[in-house]
Amino acid sequence: MTLSGTEALEPEQAGASARTLLATPDGTSVFYAGQCLNGTDLTQIRYPQPDRILSVAPNSLLAASSSRVYRVSDGTPLATVPGPCPVQTFSRDSGTLYCADAGFLTSLDVRALK
Repeated sequence: MTLSGTEALEPEQAGASARTLLATPDGTSVFYAGQCLNGTDLTQIRYPQPDRILSVAPNSLLAASSSRVYRVSDGTPLATVPGPCPVQTFSRDSGTLYCADAGFLTSLDVRALK
């Protein structure tokens, strides 16, 4: 199986349950297999991303893993997520990251992160 020239593993090989494929809303970046790829040319790796990205802000500027918030443009870590955050979403205005874990909800104000 290939994705625009980028080799992809079959689900049995890739450990499908541990992989995510997530694109920024503006289409400029795709997070997959520990990398941030160019959204218009999936053969171009923009930077390595060792944390599994779980959500991207609607304005496409921030991405979050279960433990950190990153700048999408260059992968710089900008903040630590409060506690474990395996289930998450950004607010519509991209200003808040909401996290859920074991029935508890928390939030992180990300408006000041650039």
